[in-house]
Amino acid sequence: MGYYHNRYRPRRPSSAPKRLQREDVRIEFPSRGATYCDQRFGVYRYDEYPRGSVLAGQMRRSFLDSFETLEEAKAAYPGADVAGCGYAPPDLSHLPDGPDCDPLDPMEDF
Repeated sequence: MGYYHNRYRPRRPSSAPKRLQREDVRIEFPSRGATYCDQRFGVYRYDEYPRGSVLAGQMRRSFLDSFETLEEAKAAYPGADVAGCGYAPPDLSHLPDGPDCDPLDPMEDF
């Protein structure tokens, strides 16, 4: 019973993080993304896209909030670093070239 019993038993998900690291939160000016640029102080969280994402392993930048002044942003996020704009478009070079799938095409599998 021992070998096969332990081998095929479902694993319990671990609640411990894989890597202990300080949360990377930044206050940036100007607040800029792919579709906007505001003359405000934007607050962003930086981490990596998860393994199941098409952008897995790349840096992910998530908008948290924005403020009129740096002092307001620092008061709301006292542990955040102050930086310039950190926006960079994602690297899509690993994705295949060609047209996207067409759900209206009955011959296309998707």
